[in-house]
Amino acid sequence: MARTGSEAPFVGRAHELSSMRARLDLAGGGEPGTVVVDGPAGIGETSLVRRFLGGVSAEWRVARAGGDEIETQLP
Repeated sequence: MARTGSEAPFVGRAHELSSMRARLDLAGGGEPGTVVVDGPAGIGETSLVRRFLGGVSAEWRVARAGGDEIETQLP
């Protein structure tokens, strides 16, 4: 049976998680910002975001948005 959620091993994303955490730390100091997570389908963007948000305090407000590949072609 495949492992899912927090049971699944999460490897190879330490740099990305560290960058996201650094951006959050800057926001905590009053500097607004945005983090964009983009990549081909199936490489783990959603898992990365979920893992990061799982470690974020409930005092933070986080906005998430998604889109379709075709929307990148809109003027």
